Amino acid sequence: MGLRKHGYALILCVVLFGAVVATLLSGVPSKLPAVALGSSFLLHIERVLAVMLASYLVMVVVGRAWKGELAVKISKDGLEFPQAAIRDTESAARAVPIQSEEVSVTDGPAESILSLRLELERKMSYIATHLLSYAERRDAFVTIGGLRYDEYITDDEARAASWLLTLRDEELDTLPANSRAAYLRNAEKVVESLRMSVFYVLVCKLLKENEWLVDPIPTERRRADLHAIEKGTQRQFRIVPRFAMASTSEILQKELDRLEELIAEGSRRGEVVIVVPDRSNVPPRQTAHLSVVRLAELKRKLSLEKDPRAVGGSSPSSG
Repeated sequence: MGLRKHGYALILCVVLFGAVVATLLSGVPSKLPAVALGSSFLLHIERVLAVMLASYLVMVVVGRAWKGELAVKISKDGLEFPQAAIRDTESAARAVPIQSEEVSVTDGPAESILSLRLELERKMSYIATHLLSYAERRDAFVTIGGLRYDEYITDDEARAASWLLTLRDEELDTLPANSRAAYLRNAEKVVESLRMSVFYVLVCKLLKENEWLVDPIPTERRRADLHAIEKGTQRQFRIVPRFAMASTSEILQKELDRLEELIAEGSRRGEVVIVVPDRSNVPPRQTAHLSVVRLAELKRKLSLEKDPRAVGGSSPSSG
């Protein structure tokens, strides 16, 4: 990095020297242009600055093009590259589980921003209609900003989703092929995980709204199980929210295999409860130490009367 900085400084000095020599050799016209304000000295300064600016733009364009990156926009504000979108999406993808839902958003790797954007909008519609809607708010809709404001998704997820809604395939095509593929792969992970993110937070909000103490149980998983304790009675459960939808859900089976090893904790953290969405086709089950329930059944099981989705509760931003 030090050698690179010294190289840039050397190039800058050479360009500056060349610009000074060029303006001095060019002389001063008999009639000074208006921008010089009647000063030959100011005219030389403006010429030097113009040469420096032009040289800088050329260096930026050539340097980024050498790495396979082209500017997506050239405006009065300068050159724009889609690097922020890449960084934000990569950061969000690192934080989500490898698998969040039964089926990936595409039959194979995503090939365009447009296909992912359509899938994102479909999942936002599902979230509004089937996750965050409530008896008296069936007309609810959601936005990325609203989901972030109500803390259903993280800052990283919100930025990644916003980039996906605004970035164009033509802009993505300015990247090298490997960078473009990496962006689409990371964006696909964020889209695939969106409904699970919202459902997970909804379960947390539901418990807290009813004055349950909720603590994440430290695990190696990116979405921790929840230790829920009811104030006053001290009833406790190990709550495991999962977006498992199919009747023969692979996600559910993996969770059951994992949790069977933790049944011994029943005396310490209470019954293990796997919670799935209300529209899930997963059949309910009940054993002495483990149950699988839909969200509505969880409310009845734990006597959760308040709902954050209800009008007047800590509801999502909607119309």
